[in-house]
This record gives sequence, structure tokens and C-alpha cells, in this order.
Amino acid sequence: MVVLGAHCEGFIGCPVERLDNGLVVPAVDIETLQSAHQQVVRTQIELSVAAEELDYDFVVHPENHFDLMTACAPDPITVQTAVAAQTEEIRLLQAANSLTRHDPVRLAERLAVLDVVSDGRVDVGLAKGSGKREAAQFGAEAGSDVFEEYVDVLRAAWTEPTLSHHGETYDAPPEAMAWDDDQEYFYASRDDTGLDPSALFAPGEDGTTLAGLPVLPKPVQEPHPQLWRATASPEGAATAAADGKNVVTFCGNFEKVAALVDSYYEAAEAADWPDRRPAHDGEPFARGFDRARWRGVAIQVPLFDTDAADEDGLDVWKLGQEATLTKQRSALPPDEQDRVPVDADRVVTEMDAPIVADTDEIVDQLAELRVVCDADELALLPSVPVPGLDRDRRYRQLQSFAASVAPRLA
Repeated sequence: MVVLGAHCEGFIGCPVERLDNGLVVPAVDIETLQSAHQQVVRTQIELSVAAEELDYDFVVHPENHFDLMTACAPDPITVQTAVAAQTEEIRLLQAANSLTRHDPVRLAERLAVLDVVSDGRVDVGLAKGSGKREAAQFGAEAGSDVFEEYVDVLRAAWTEPTLSHHGETYDAPPEAMAWDDDQEYFYASRDDTGLDPSALFAPGEDGTTLAGLPVLPKPVQEPHPQLWRATASPEGAATAAADGKNVVTFCGNFEKVAALVDSYYEAAEAADWPDRRPAHDGEPFARGFDRARWRGVAIQVPLFDTDAADEDGLDVWKLGQEATLTKQRSALPPDEQDRVPVDADRVVTEMDAPIVADTDEIVDQLAELRVVCDADELALLPSVPVPGLDRDRRYRQLQSFAASVAPRLA
């Protein structure tokens, strides 16, 4: 069986072109480019709604900022709120919220609202965040200790009647904040509310202070939505597994993905198969991805099905891939840029993915990925992470995978 995810990356659909120096950039003026980024939001929503009609199990939206040249998707939660209003069954995963760039209480509120709007279809993807401009604008890179503390805040905000957290880097509520509210006090003082006044108020010599924050609404899912960690490292996967999180990872090399899957399941077993739901805590789940338990590792596989492309589609994809390579190359120091040649054919030849082939070859390659990972089931996120492809070309790739590839992997 294949669990099927649609990855709506947020890449622009306007044309791109190669400059005389070999680099690839958008072939439009700034006003048209800004319009293309507006269209990205509409396309993300349209393709996500279409994914439910095509029987995809979940849809994924990233968070990234300030990317003028290729892909900018700053607010996956708002996009998924629009998707939730137009769908009934497809699950909604962010891959991933840059956790340490957000106030964790505010993020907990927004995700809980999305869970209510979607009637319990939210999966919460988390990452530390990346990018020099993001770090400079939203806060410096945070270490693992800060990330895990913020995860603790999310869980407590969703599961406790009031949130009281005073950690190494974050306080909720602010310490020694004067607070006196008769309405709340006398409500909590009644015998039939199930809420103790001490959850809200802390009497002291200098007056009453705020003891806890009522973070509302609570998510529909109990005790809270499934958490995911976006990571490409075996170490990150092991940490996630030990904490009961799922993992979403990017595939460029099959053996590296297999090593990550090994690390994840070894750590899950060593931690006695932790699960957020008490009824399943301690129960093993299927290797790869367990549909019934909704636990495991999802793999984003970049690909392009030539059978689903129009006459110019492959050339457009190649130029878009070279725009992505240009972006990666430009982010490196000048003395390291030769490590990333702007050559789509070389990438396809030297790496396991992106898989650029006809439908039969894509099926064969993904069957090999399953064998290499020794997976009972796979959760696959076919993606086309390049600029330059318009909405219709992206839809045809989404449609072809669901109709012609996924059934043959069952």
C-alpha cells in the first residue's frame, strides 16, 4: 500500500531564462514576478483541493520567506485554512512550520483553529528554520534545546486547562504579571467547573499575579494533532522517533533515505514505540509508514513524468531545475559555488532523484526505493520543486501519479 501525499511547494509559474553567464532567473519584470507569487497562493489552494478529488491522503505546504527568485510560501496555515474550507477528508501537514521563528503560544492557537476548521485533519510539521534572511529578520538560529522547549509549550498549550511554562528561554505567562479578574476568579471558584483558581491566579504579598494562560480553542484531535519533524539526517530522525513524532524527509539518494528510516525505527523501538495516544503508546507500527496508525516516515520524491508532459514540458522542467540549482549555487560562498553546476542533466544522471522518466520507469524506481528502505508501506510525496511550470502542468503531474503510478505500487 502507498500513502499518497501532494506536496504543493509554492514555486512560481512564470517563465525563466538562462543568462549569458549560465545562471537561470525569472524572465519577467518585478511587477509580473510579484503577480506570479500571488498566483502561487491560488495554485497551492487549487491543487490541494484537486488532490482530494484525486484520492490523495494528505497535502503538504512548506514555510519559507523572502525568496524572490523561485519559491516563497510564508504562511502555510492560512493556505490550509482555505483548503480545509473546500475539502472534507484530505489531511493537512505543514512541512514545516519554522518553530523557533514563531511565538509558540501564538502558533499553538493558529494550529488549533485550523484543526477546528478542518474537523480534526491537521498534522503539525516542525523544523528549526533556515535561511540567513529569515534568521536575521525573525531571530537568530536556535539550538535543539530551544526547539524542544517550544515543542513542550505546544503540547502543554493544547492539553492543559491553562498554560504555565517557565523554561530556559520562554515564559508563559510572563513572570510576576499582576492580574486580578473577578469574573474568572469566581467562575473558577465554583465546585462544578473543573477548574481550580490556582490555575489562573497566584496570590502573593504584593498582590495577585497571573498563574496560567487559557490557550483556546483546544484542538479537535485528542490529546493533540500528530507532530512531525522535517529532517534529512539520521540523527534528527532518531530524536523525532524517540519523542513520538513522525518524520518527513527529502529524497535525493535512496541509500541515505534508507539509513534515515533505519535510524528512525531503531530509535522508536529503543524508546518502546512512543505515541501521543495512550491507547497506542508502546505498540509497534509498520516499517515505512503505517496508514492505520498514521505513524512513520514520509518521503518527498522529486520527479517528472514525461508521459504526463506536453511537447515542451520536459524542456521547461529542465530550465526550472537549473533555476533551482542557480538558487542553491548562489547561496554558497564564491569559492564553493563550483560544487553546484547549473546542469539539470547532470543532476538526473548522478542522483537517484529527481526521477525524470516515463511512467513505467518511475514505478520501477519507486519500487526499488521501497526495497532499499525495507518498507512494509511507503508514504510518498511526489513533487516538482522547480519554477517555471504553470498550474496546468503541475496538475497533470499530480493527476498522472495518482492514476498511473500509485496503483501499481500497491
